[in-house]
Amino acid sequence: MDLLYYNELDYSTVKTQFHKIEKFLKEDNFQSASIKKIPTTDYYRAKLDSKNRLLFKFAKYKEKKYILLLEIILNHDYEKSKFLSGTEVDENKFNLITKDEIIPKKDFQDLIYLNKNRKDFYFLDKVIFFDDFQNEVYFLQTPLIIIGSAGSGKTILTLEKLKKLRGNIAYISLSQYLIENAHSIYFSNNYENPNQEIDFLSFEEYVSGIKIPKGSELIFMDFEKWFAKHKQKTTYHEKII
Repeated sequence: MDLLYYNELDYSTVKTQFHKIEKFLKEDNFQSASIKKIPTTDYYRAKLDSKNRLLFKFAKYKEKKYILLLEIILNHDYEKSKFLSGTEVDENKFNLITKDEIIPKKDFQDLIYLNKNRKDFYFLDKVIFFDDFQNEVYFLQTPLIIIGSAGSGKTILTLEKLKKLRGNIAYISLSQYLIENAHSIYFSNNYENPNQEIDFLSFEEYVSGIKIPKGSELIFMDFEKWFAKHKQKTTYHEKII
C-alpha cells in the first residue's frame, strides 16, 4: 500500500526502525511489521522494536488503499497518544493482522480529497489534504491575509497555520457560531500545544475586553496639532504579487 504521513509525525528517535517498517508496509508484509489492531478502535500499530510502536490507520480513496502514518508510541506509553484520546489500551488484547484481507471494511476511512502530488496530510477533526495552492499558502510567512469564497478552506488553513505560532494568540470572528466551530475543530482529538495560549473570541468579546485608559476623549483639533508636529515626508511602496 502507499504510505501517507501526518505532518507532525516525528520518528527522529527511531529512524532506523521506522524505515524498516516503512519497507514492510509498502510491500504489504504485515507479518514482518507485526501489525496488530487496537480493540474498539480503527487504529493499528506496527512493532518498531521491543519498546516502541508506530500508530496508523487505513484509508481509501477512489477504491485505492492507503496507510496513514500518525505517530510514534515510545516505551509502550499509549496514554500519551494524541490520537487514542485516553483509550484504555492493553497490548495483550491486540488482534494480530497478517494480511489486508482480514481488515474490516469499516476501518478504511474514506478520503474526500487526496493531493497526489504530496505524501503528507494534516489532521484537525479529520484527515486533511491541501491542494497545491493551499499548501503554498500554508508555508507563507505571517502576517498574511487569506481571502476566499465560502467552502474554499480558509478556516481549516488558518487553524493549521495557528499551530505553528508561539505565545499568546487570538482567533477573532464577527460570528459567535464560527468561533465555537473553530474552537471545536482546533481542540478536537484533545489537541495540545505547550508553546501557545490561544483564545477564540467573538469581535464583541474582544472589544469588551479592551481596557479603556483614564483621561478625556481625543478630539480632532488635538489630533491635528499632534499630527502637524510629528508628520514627516514619507514615500510608500506597495508590492503587488
